[in-house]
Parts: sequence; C-alpha cells; structure tokens
Amino acid sequence: MKLTKMCQRTRLTTHLMVLLPLLVISWKIFNYVSLDEPPWSICVAQREVTDKNSNSCLPIYWEKMPGVLENERLTGNLLKPMKEPRSLAKFLISPEISDQDASIKRCKSAGNIHWTIVNLIKSTVSNHHRRNVIRSTWGSIQVHLGLQIRNVFVVGKTKHHAIQKKLEEEVKLHNDILQVDFYDDAGSVPEKVLAGMQWSSMHLHPETLYSSMDDDIVVHIPNLAKYLIHKFLEPPRCRNEMVFPASRPCYEHLPILCVYSYQSKDYPERNWFSKWYTSHEEYSGSTWPKYCRGGMYIVPVKTISELFEISRSMPRIMMDDVWVTGFMRRKMGMGDLNIVPAAHSVRHEFQFRSTNDNFDGILVQHLWGDMADGADIPSQISQVWQSWSPKLTNRNTCYLG
Repeated sequence: MKLTKMCQRTRLTTHLMVLLPLLVISWKIFNYVSLDEPPWSICVAQREVTDKNSNSCLPIYWEKMPGVLENERLTGNLLKPMKEPRSLAKFLISPEISDQDASIKRCKSAGNIHWTIVNLIKSTVSNHHRRNVIRSTWGSIQVHLGLQIRNVFVVGKTKHHAIQKKLEEEVKLHNDILQVDFYDDAGSVPEKVLAGMQWSSMHLHPETLYSSMDDDIVVHIPNLAKYLIHKFLEPPRCRNEMVFPASRPCYEHLPILCVYSYQSKDYPERNWFSKWYTSHEEYSGSTWPKYCRGGMYIVPVKTISELFEISRSMPRIMMDDVWVTGFMRRKMGMGDLNIVPAAHSVRHEFQFRSTNDNFDGILVQHLWGDMADGADIPSQISQVWQSWSPKLTNRNTCYLG
C-alpha cells in the first residue's frame, strides 16, 4: 500500500516536472501574441546601437515572411511586376512642414515633443467645408502628451477657376494642402493615396508616423495619443532583464496599425457590375490578405517609403487599402504579425457610425460621407466633437492659434 502511494506521488511529481516547463513556455507564447502586450513592445534585442553617426535606437520585433510562402498564398496578375515603373505624381501645391514654424515653437510650451504623426487626409477640392470644420475641431490640436499632430489634405485639381481660387486662399491661410495634377473623381482615390505616400517619402523623417485617412472621420486625438504612447511609443520594457540604454525605440520599425478598421478576413467582389469587381485572373484567391480599411491606418514613414517604391512597379486596384496594406505589405515581406488592430477597430459598422461616446477609449467615429446621400458631414463632425469636448482636458495640449 505504501509502495503504491509512493509510486503515485513519484508519477505525479514526474508529470508536474514535465508540465511545468510547458506551462511556462505557453504563458510566454501567449504573452508574446497578446494584443494587450504586442510582440513589438517587448525587448527582443537587448543591445545599444553604438554607431555615433546614427540616431541611436533600440531594435523592435520584426516578422519576416518567407518569399516562397508569400508566392504560394498570393497569386494572380496583381502580383506580376509591370514592365515600366509608374510615373511619379506631379504636385501643383505642396505644404511646407517645418519644426521651426511659429505655431510649433509656441506649442513647445505645452511640453517636450517626442513623436510626430502626419495625417494625410483624402479630400476633394470642393470639400472646403469639411476641411474647415476639421481644422476647428479635432484638427485644431497640434500637440498632446508630447505627440505632435500635423494634418495635410490631399486633393486633385478642378476645371472651375472660382473653386481653384478658393483653394489657393485656403493655402495662404493654413499651409496644409497637397494638390496633385489629376482631376478629382471617384476613381482618383488610389492616386491620392499614392501621392500622399510619395510626398511623405520625400519630406518626412523615417521615424515619423504617417496616417492615411478620409475626411469624414472624426479622431479623438487625446485617446489616440494615449493609446499610441501606451502601446507603441514608450521605450520597450523587458521582463526581469537588463536593457542597455538607447535614445529611443526604433519607431520606424513599428507595425501597420489599423484604426478604421482591421479586416482579418474579407472577400474579393466577383460581381462584374460592382466598381470593386476583381477577376480571377487579377487575383485567384478566395480571400484578401489581412488589411486595414482606408478610413484610417497608421504606418511609420520608413515603411510607407518602401511600400511606395514597391507599388510603383505593381498593377493597382481600386481598393487602395487592400492593395497597400494587404498586397504590397506582403510583397515587401511583412508578415501578418506586422498588421494589427487598434482599440475598437474590430467593431460592427453601426458602432463606427454612432455619434455617442459610448466606448471607453474610442479612437474614431466614421460618418460615411461618401455613402449617405444628403448628409451634412461638417455638422456631424461638429456634433461629435461637441459631445467629446466636455471630457477633453487642456493639460499638456496645444491648439492651433
């Protein structure tokens, strides 16, 4: 009897010795893939970059996809390079962004500026009412919690002299218009995205954050700043391990962040009458690669520059969001761990349309300006902002003045 009990205890001890390491490994794996503590926020390389001629930074996790795996998953003419690279866009009007701007100098009194995000907002020449209300609401915040926010509206050209003259008056007042040499129409959205990527590659620092977004999106800047700082921009921390000091994490290696919104599984449109139609010859897969919808996504400028260069040799589709954050991302070798959902970015569409601040830490509201006939989008933007304003604090915040 005693021998039997002893054997049972021995077997139990043996099982625990086997299971305990497995549980520890499983716990570590869970933590590495958890959205609450994403892999790129954990120290992977504990070393200091010692090149005195470089801006010293601590490397951040990067998942590289094998080329063979990529070619097996994504097939079709969309992935066949063109014979000649796409021509660069011609800018008719280009904003000048400088850290020496008087408004930026004034905003430094609100605290040190540690990071910059530049929102490339797709607009049209005639949408001046939307631009003005954005400037007077969420776009009026230039610095919050050390995050500097700049807005650039990307528009095409117009045949109407009066509308063009009004646009040029906007430029004199605000210096935030990027006008590209093609006409504004429903098919010009992908060209605006490419133009914004090109301009950002030419004028912004690699570690700057680039955002592509629509002009019917309302951004809760304080929540966005807090979210970015907490999840991505604070220096990486290692569990019980010594971290050699570096001046900053390598923000230019951060993932693509889907704010509106993350699409883990979506399907090509096979209806020939749809403007989103994609033939099997163009793309034979049954689902799109994971991607961010074009309402708003955030990417380091370094990544955007590389995506732009790849895109110049590849055929494009109308769905610029699928094309850039799905196909071009995969073509570049960025695996699916490098495209991630932001807070609330996997919600049902009606929740994105809601003008009530019912969600803790909400980042954006989407107003569907191009789908709702007769909708007064400027008034709706103001209403959303007014519902948020009582909860906003002026502490560590600098507004346009």
